[in-house]
Amino acid sequence: MHLYNWRGCNKKGQVFTGKYWAENQLVVAEFVRGKHGYVIDIKRTEEFFPGRFHSVKHLTDKQKGLFFGRLGSLLTRGIPLLRGLELLEERSSQNIQRVCVMLQNDLERGLALSVAIRKQQREFSALAVKITEAGEASGQLAGLLGELSEFYLKQRATKRFVFNACLYPCIVLCSTFLTMGYFVCKVLPMFGKVYSALGIKGGQFLLTVIETVHMLKESPQLLWAFCLLILVVCVYTRKKLRKILFKMPIVKKYYDIFLEIRCCRLLSLLLTSGITLSHGLNLIEGTLPQGKLRAETHEIGEKVLLGYSLEEAATLHNGIFSRVSREFIAMGENGGNLDKMLSEAADILDGDFTAGLKDLKVLLEPALLLVLALLVGSGFCLLLSPVYDLLQKFTEI
Repeated sequence: MHLYNWRGCNKKGQVFTGKYWAENQLVVAEFVRGKHGYVIDIKRTEEFFPGRFHSVKHLTDKQKGLFFGRLGSLLTRGIPLLRGLELLEERSSQNIQRVCVMLQNDLERGLALSVAIRKQQREFSALAVKITEAGEASGQLAGLLGELSEFYLKQRATKRFVFNACLYPCIVLCSTFLTMGYFVCKVLPMFGKVYSALGIKGGQFLLTVIETVHMLKESPQLLWAFCLLILVVCVYTRKKLRKILFKMPIVKKYYDIFLEIRCCRLLSLLLTSGITLSHGLNLIEGTLPQGKLRAETHEIGEKVLLGYSLEEAATLHNGIFSRVSREFIAMGENGGNLDKMLSEAADILDGDFTAGLKDLKVLLEPALLLVLALLVGSGFCLLLSPVYDLLQKFTEI
């Protein structure tokens, strides 16, 4: 996807200019002809940072929430869809402007909004397409776009809270590694020289570390090669590393709760839009990572197709729904308001999720400081142990 500057004119000779995001010049030319009639010039904008550094950024959860929320609000006030996209283009960020221009182009060709959104696969998921289709079929497009906006904004809020909760531990760990690196590279060789001058023999581990640091300083290419090797291994095994991280005991617990919150909200939104329960479960299954959770959710969907209630199927298969969710599902199925009960279950789980992360953060902060103190103390003991042995010998004399 690239940005092009175009100039066109109509039959009266009026000249128009603008910018358009497209794969190639042919798409831009088609857009200009459809809007004004004749193409004068099309030029691709110069990229200051070519390649990946100038790649198009996709819509974030916040931008999706703002896009659908503002569009739904404009439709609620009686503004036509095409005019609403034009207003959004005028008052939004460049990323949303690009999407609005593409959607306008497709709508001017006579395509439905759901079809235009489906064409933007890099920006919108199957969820947005299904909700839009249901809104167009039921005549409740504005309301469902508002519900979709709320879903994206709540999902963004949850992710942001998790990020903020992990920020302090990451800063402490990075500070610890940087401190240890400076200690090993700068301080340790100085002590090695002092010990050599005084004739003090250090331990085997201390001598090995000092020799390794000295060798790396003399040939820094080895150090850079080692760092590059680690970086390449991390890049190529990032998916496996992520799976290992999410399988750790404490992390797995909160990751499963996060997935359950998202799936409850997603299923509630799908049911509100008029999508059947079995189809909604099928869509949810596609959002889950490969593994036991996806397999169990697939089994729940199969049981629902066979005539089981969602609560019965979820009880038989311990998939994405926990005991709290199953209780709300049972109340929703008995009361005929399953979508609302799923939304309430998601809110309760979100509150427990937030409180649990806060408690974990309170416990983790002193634990990390204790680990940092132990590492620093161990380093000093390692350095001063030869001096201590020498002083002990003097006292014996």
